[in-house]
Amino acid sequence: MRRLTVLLLLLAIVSAALVVVISRQRQPSKPERILRHIRRGALAFHFADYDRAAAEYRAALALAPREHFARQALAETLEHQGDHPAAMRELEAGVRADPRSVVPLQNLGFAQFEAADYAGALASYQACVRLEPGNAYWRTFVGRSYARLGDTADARREFSAVLETDPDNIAARRGLDTLPSAP
Repeated sequence: MRRLTVLLLLLAIVSAALVVVISRQRQPSKPERILRHIRRGALAFHFADYDRAAAEYRAALALAPREHFARQALAETLEHQGDHPAAMRELEAGVRADPRSVVPLQNLGFAQFEAADYAGALASYQACVRLEPGNAYWRTFVGRSYARLGDTADARREFSAVLETDPDNIAARRGLDTLPSAP
């Protein structure tokens, strides 16, 4: 009987020690939890488990609504699920969540351009230019959007402006070369 009492007492001490050790373990920080959801989403996406990927990206966005990578990945996941309108809404939500960042605008512009919404892409790229006026990259996309809309004069103006500041800009040079000759 005495052995049983000692054994139970020893078990109680070990259990109490484990509770203390476990309670002192560091909980993952918010950035670590966000990254964990993004990684899980990427893995699920890789294995074409789009429902799980979307859920993980949404969990990351619940923790950090301005997380651009998670938002873009969620939009791409929704596209793979065949829900283009939801993907576009997600990208637009990214712009609303972080209106002073060029990243969600670029993501929206790229998706609009790919979907042949050239007027929407033009508006997104022009907003990028307003945020980063000296960035020739955005001006080349403005020029490409004008070209797709059939506005060769404005496209030529944008490509030429880029080449004035950066004569070696290949995208602007190609854009200008693909335009029909000026009348």
